[in-house]
Amino acid sequence: MAEPTLSEKLRTGNLFAEQCPSRDVLKHVTSRWGVLILVALREGTHRFSDLRRKMGGVSEKMLAQSLQALEQDGFIDPRLLSGGAPAR
Repeated sequence: MAEPTLSEKLRTGNLFAEQCPSRDVLKHVTSRWGVLILVALREGTHRFSDLRRKMGGVSEKMLAQSLQALEQDGFIDPRLLSGGAPAR
C-alpha cells in the first residue's frame, strides 16, 4: 500500500500533535526564504545563481541551506534546479 501524500496527511493531521506533518509546512512558511523559494520555483526550473539573483538579498549559503531543507521535507524536487544546486 502506498504511503499517503503530504496533502492527505495534512487533512487528517492534528496540529497539536508533535508528529503532525503540518508542522513541516509551518516551519517553511514562517522561514524567511522558504516561501520565496517556493514561489520562485512555481515558474519552473532555475539555475542556482539565477534563483539567488531573482530573490535578491539571500546569501549563497542561506539559499543552499533553505533549498536543502525544502528538499529533505519533500517540498521541492532537486530537478527544478538546473545545473545542480550546491544544496547538498
